[in-house]
Amino acid sequence: MSMKKNYPRLILMLPLVFIAAGAAAQSWCTPNTGPAYASTQPGITNFTLNTLNRSSNDLENTSNSYVNTGLSTTLIAGNPYNVTIGYTIDASICPDMNLRVWIDFNQDGQLDDIGETVITSNNQTSLSYTGSFNVPANAMNGTTRLRVTAKMTSNGGHTLPTPCNIPADPLGYHGELEDYTIVITGGVSSIQDFSGIFSNVEIAPNPSSGITGISYSLKTASAVSVELFNMAGEQVAVLSREEQPAGEHHIYFDPARLSMEAGIYFIKLTAGTAVHTKKLAVIK
Repeated sequence: MSMKKNYPRLILMLPLVFIAAGAAAQSWCTPNTGPAYASTQPGITNFTLNTLNRSSNDLENTSNSYVNTGLSTTLIAGNPYNVTIGYTIDASICPDMNLRVWIDFNQDGQLDDIGETVITSNNQTSLSYTGSFNVPANAMNGTTRLRVTAKMTSNGGHTLPTPCNIPADPLGYHGELEDYTIVITGGVSSIQDFSGIFSNVEIAPNPSSGITGISYSLKTASAVSVELFNMAGEQVAVLSREEQPAGEHHIYFDPARLSMEAGIYFIKLTAGTAVHTKKLAVIK
């Protein structure tokens, strides 16, 4: 049995990892933010990326703080891009905003895979933010989705933004989300599966609020690394790194001892060129 090892907490960026055999028909979630609390609710006033430059009212849809703009631009895999987000603030309730941009690079219909949060900026007060990101060289060619949000922060009692507002903010969304279509070129035509050496990979319980177990089987003896990452691609911990024989293996860890907040995390198992990732939800 492989037990958890105590390593120092590291903060490293994780390269984008794709584990699907191919992209299914995309069906991105429509965020259910509920009705806006007021017509003065803050939101996005401008989004600029490549050939996109859209200005709008800060709250365009009072029945659901979400807009699918229908606008598109083409991005080249491996290239860097600047993005600018303009937004408003309702300082009487909250003095700042949290900003996110997500892109579904592997076209699996989800926006929270590892490496797909391309912009993370918290507690912004300047009403305009400019950042940059790189399109991964192994992003999948074709049409996909970008989602951008500006949302009130914990200074107004709000939770961090997620692409589908899951779990729903208990105070209501208090911000806005916009969708854009992205066409990727210069990437890969299909997503390869490098996880053949691993089988029966399970995390339990999931969602987890305490001691969590990872179980998996190895087809051959291998040097295995088991790492834990947050949604921003930051490494939270190395849970195991050692030579392991073929067969079944089990690792246990306690999210509380790793100072993990509630949210979505990823377990990454690596053996040579074989990579397998699993999503973990931590609840309090």
